[in-house]
Amino acid sequence: MFRTLTSLATALVLGFAWPAAAATKQKPGLWETTIRVDLGDSMPQIPPHLLEQMRGAGVEMPFAEPVVHRICLLPEQVAQDTVPEFSDPDSGCATRNITREGDRYSGQIACNGRLRGQGTLQMSLTSSESYVGSTDFSGVAEGSLPVTLHSEFSGRWLGADCGEVPPLGG
Repeated sequence: MFRTLTSLATALVLGFAWPAAAATKQKPGLWETTIRVDLGDSMPQIPPHLLEQMRGAGVEMPFAEPVVHRICLLPEQVAQDTVPEFSDPDSGCATRNITREGDRYSGQIACNGRLRGQGTLQMSLTSSESYVGSTDFSGVAEGSLPVTLHSEFSGRWLGADCGEVPPLGG
Protein backbone atom coordinates (compact mmCIF):
# COMPACT_ATOMS: atom_id res chain seq x y z
CA MET A 1 0.00 0.00 0.00
CA PHE A 2 2.76 2.47 0.90
CA ARG A 3 4.46 1.95 -2.47
CA THR A 4 1.17 2.80 -4.19
CA LEU A 5 0.70 5.89 -2.02
CA THR A 6 4.26 7.00 -2.69
CA SER A 7 3.63 6.56 -6.41
CA LEU A 8 0.41 8.55 -6.17
CA ALA A 9 1.91 11.49 -4.29
CA THR A 10 5.00 11.62 -6.47
CA ALA A 11 3.14 11.21 -9.76
CA LEU A 12 0.59 13.87 -8.95
CA VAL A 13 3.15 16.40 -7.85
CA LEU A 14 5.53 15.80 -10.74
CA GLY A 15 2.70 15.78 -13.24
CA PHE A 16 1.31 18.98 -11.80
CA ALA A 17 4.74 20.61 -11.82
CA TRP A 18 4.57 20.65 -15.63
CA PRO A 19 4.81 24.25 -16.83
CA ALA A 20 1.82 26.21 -18.04
CA ALA A 21 0.79 29.62 -19.26
CA ALA A 22 0.62 32.19 -16.51
CA ALA A 23 1.75 35.66 -15.60
CA THR A 24 5.00 34.07 -14.38
CA LYS A 25 6.87 31.61 -16.61
CA GLN A 26 8.97 28.83 -15.12
CA LYS A 27 12.56 28.74 -16.27
CA PRO A 28 13.66 25.78 -18.37
CA GLY A 29 16.32 23.55 -16.89
CA LEU A 30 16.85 21.49 -13.75
CA TRP A 31 14.22 21.67 -11.01
CA GLU A 32 14.14 20.04 -7.59
CA THR A 33 10.77 19.12 -6.09
CA THR A 34 10.38 18.28 -2.40
CA ILE A 35 7.24 16.40 -1.33
CA ARG A 36 6.11 16.02 2.28
CA VAL A 37 3.31 13.47 2.79
CA ASP A 38 1.02 13.15 5.80
CA LEU A 39 -1.11 10.01 5.88
CA GLY A 40 -3.17 11.25 8.83
CA ASP A 41 -5.11 8.35 10.32
CA SER A 42 -4.05 6.03 7.48
CA MET A 43 -0.74 5.34 9.20
CA PRO A 44 -0.37 4.59 12.90
CA GLN A 45 1.51 7.25 14.82
CA ILE A 46 4.90 6.03 16.02
CA PRO A 47 6.41 7.71 19.09
CA PRO A 48 9.60 9.65 18.18
CA HIS A 49 11.88 7.47 20.36
CA LEU A 50 10.59 4.28 18.70
CA LEU A 51 10.94 5.85 15.25
CA GLU A 52 14.61 6.63 16.05
CA GLN A 53 15.20 3.05 17.22
CA MET A 54 13.66 1.71 14.03
CA ARG A 55 15.79 4.01 11.87
CA GLY A 56 18.87 2.95 13.85
CA ALA A 57 18.04 -0.67 13.03
CA GLY A 58 17.88 0.18 9.33
CA VAL A 59 14.09 0.13 9.01
CA GLU A 60 12.90 2.71 6.51
CA MET A 61 9.62 4.38 7.34
CA PRO A 62 7.58 5.56 4.37
CA PHE A 63 6.95 9.31 4.43
CA ALA A 64 9.05 9.86 7.57
CA GLU A 65 11.29 12.11 5.48
CA PRO A 66 10.45 14.32 2.51
CA VAL A 67 10.75 12.78 -0.95
CA VAL A 68 13.03 14.77 -3.28
CA HIS A 69 12.97 14.47 -7.07
CA ARG A 70 14.85 16.29 -9.79
CA ILE A 71 13.12 16.97 -13.08
CA CYS A 72 14.23 18.61 -16.30
CA LEU A 73 11.96 21.06 -18.12
CA LEU A 74 12.83 21.73 -21.75
CA PRO A 75 12.36 25.22 -23.27
CA GLU A 76 9.55 23.89 -25.48
CA GLN A 77 7.77 22.49 -22.42
CA VAL A 78 8.00 25.83 -20.65
CA ALA A 79 6.64 27.57 -23.78
CA GLN A 80 3.46 25.43 -23.78
CA ASP A 81 0.25 27.28 -23.10
CA THR A 82 -1.65 24.57 -21.19
CA VAL A 83 -1.50 22.39 -18.10
CA PRO A 84 -1.79 18.78 -19.28
CA GLU A 85 -3.99 16.41 -17.35
CA PHE A 86 -1.96 13.59 -15.85
CA SER A 87 -2.57 9.91 -15.11
CA ASP A 88 -0.62 7.29 -13.15
CA PRO A 89 -1.19 3.70 -14.30
CA ASP A 90 0.29 2.24 -11.08
CA SER A 91 -2.35 3.79 -8.81
CA GLY A 92 -5.15 4.31 -11.35
CA CYS A 93 -5.25 8.01 -10.49
CA ALA A 94 -5.59 10.98 -12.82
CA THR A 95 -6.00 14.73 -12.60
CA ARG A 96 -9.12 16.37 -14.01
CA ASN A 97 -10.52 19.84 -14.55
CA ILE A 98 -7.22 21.71 -14.13
CA THR A 99 -7.85 25.45 -14.05
CA ARG A 100 -5.66 28.48 -13.51
CA GLU A 101 -6.09 32.02 -12.37
CA GLY A 102 -2.91 34.01 -12.90
CA ASP A 103 -0.15 32.04 -11.19
CA ARG A 104 -2.51 29.75 -9.24
CA TYR A 105 -3.62 26.32 -10.46
CA SER A 106 -6.19 23.93 -9.05
CA GLY A 107 -7.74 20.64 -10.06
CA GLN A 108 -9.26 17.37 -8.98
CA ILE A 109 -7.82 13.89 -8.44
CA ALA A 110 -9.87 10.82 -9.38
CA CYS A 111 -8.66 7.28 -8.61
CA ASN A 112 -10.34 4.14 -9.95
CA GLY A 113 -7.58 1.51 -9.80
CA ARG A 114 -5.42 0.21 -6.95
CA LEU A 115 -6.65 3.29 -5.13
CA ARG A 116 -10.26 4.40 -5.26
CA GLY A 117 -11.34 7.85 -4.18
CA GLN A 118 -10.96 11.50 -4.97
CA GLY A 119 -9.13 14.60 -3.96
CA THR A 120 -7.96 18.06 -4.85
CA LEU A 121 -4.69 19.71 -5.74
CA GLN A 122 -3.41 23.25 -5.98
CA MET A 123 -0.17 24.95 -6.95
CA SER A 124 1.12 28.52 -7.05
CA LEU A 125 4.11 29.80 -8.98
CA THR A 126 5.84 32.06 -6.48
CA SER A 127 8.43 33.19 -9.01
CA SER A 128 10.02 31.98 -12.25
CA GLU A 129 12.32 29.89 -10.03
CA SER A 130 9.93 28.44 -7.42
CA TYR A 131 6.48 27.00 -6.77
CA VAL A 132 4.49 25.59 -3.83
CA GLY A 133 1.38 23.46 -3.63
CA SER A 134 -0.60 20.76 -1.89
CA THR A 135 -2.81 17.75 -2.55
CA ASP A 136 -5.56 16.15 -0.46
CA PHE A 137 -6.96 12.68 -1.12
CA SER A 138 -9.50 10.46 0.58
CA GLY A 139 -10.46 6.95 -0.46
CA VAL A 140 -9.54 3.28 -0.09
CA ALA A 141 -6.56 1.20 -1.14
CA GLU A 142 -6.46 -2.46 -2.15
CA GLY A 143 -7.98 -4.60 0.56
CA SER A 144 -10.45 -1.84 1.52
CA LEU A 145 -7.90 -0.01 3.65
CA PRO A 146 -9.03 3.60 4.23
CA VAL A 147 -6.56 6.19 2.97
CA THR A 148 -6.34 9.86 3.86
CA LEU A 149 -3.39 11.65 2.30
CA HIS A 150 -2.28 15.27 2.49
CA SER A 151 0.91 16.34 0.75
CA GLU A 152 2.70 19.64 0.51
CA PHE A 153 5.30 20.23 -2.15
CA SER A 154 7.69 22.90 -3.29
CA GLY A 155 9.94 23.27 -6.27
CA ARG A 156 13.01 25.31 -6.94
CA TRP A 157 15.03 25.94 -10.07
CA LEU A 158 18.62 24.69 -9.79
CA GLY A 159 20.01 25.87 -13.12
CA ALA A 160 19.77 25.74 -16.90
CA ASP A 161 21.85 22.55 -17.28
CA CYS A 162 19.90 19.34 -16.58
CA GLY A 163 23.00 17.14 -16.65
CA GLU A 164 21.95 13.47 -16.64
CA VAL A 165 18.34 14.16 -15.60
CA PRO A 166 15.95 13.23 -18.45
CA PRO A 167 13.21 15.65 -19.54
CA LEU A 168 9.91 15.43 -17.67
CA GLY A 169 7.52 13.17 -19.54
CA GLY A 170 10.37 11.83 -21.69
